[in-house]
Amino acid sequence: MSDNPLLGVVVGIILAVALQSSTAAIGLVQQLYEQGAMELQAALPVLIGDNIGTTLTAVLVAIGATVAARRAALTHVVFNVIGAILVMIAFPLFVTFIEYLAVQFNLNPSMQIASAHGVYNVANVIIQFPFIAVLAISLQNLYLGTSWIWITSQSIWIQFLSGTHQQ
Repeated sequence: MSDNPLLGVVVGIILAVALQSSTAAIGLVQQLYEQGAMELQAALPVLIGDNIGTTLTAVLVAIGATVAARRAALTHVVFNVIGAILVMIAFPLFVTFIEYLAVQFNLNPSMQIASAHGVYNVANVIIQFPFIAVLAISLQNLYLGTSWIWITSQSIWIQFLSGTHQQ
């Protein structure tokens, strides 16, 4: 996985969805890294994928909820996906920074993963904070009302209604 970080992100998403807990998934990554079963370059993409996979909980809770709740769930997903894309673009810098922190603070392997998780989430908020209004307006315009996905063997139908229906 260290040769293909995007594979690590996918593994992290699947792991968090399967466990329905990014905390459990991150704990597993910590143990694998601490035992030497993973390198840092392989563990960090899984950590990033865990943050995307954990959004499934919000999506599941939003099913059958109000339009505002569904928008919040969608925002959670989009926010984490944008953050993952940004970190993966700068992935070598991210790995170098985590390695630097590990040396400076004498962090054990589990703490390296925990620190990487904290740095990733704080950096994600700092980077995206100036764009919160843009994200909110974009998603509000995209998701005007109830949506549903009808999947058949021959076609996929996605319809967004304008919000003129009863809620």
